[in-house]
Amino acid sequence: MRGRQGCRAAYNRAVKAEPSDVAVRDALRRQEQDPDEHDRSLIAQRLAWTPEQRLEANAAFLRFYLAIRPDGPLIRD
Repeated sequence: MRGRQGCRAAYNRAVKAEPSDVAVRDALRRQEQDPDEHDRSLIAQRLAWTPEQRLEANAAFLRFYLAIRPDGPLIRD
């Protein structure tokens, strides 16, 4: 469990946001109940984003990834 909390803290620092516990629990519940519907809802949500929102989401992911793996990927070409 400690590893998850560490990743969550790194993610929050990287994206400068604190997700509500209710929202996290709801998302996990939806994902467990119907994984395919959960995936479809995420795809539909992201397709509705503007190009700027997509770029910011990508940048937030990169900040998160680099916060937990500052040396980059384990596998390199």
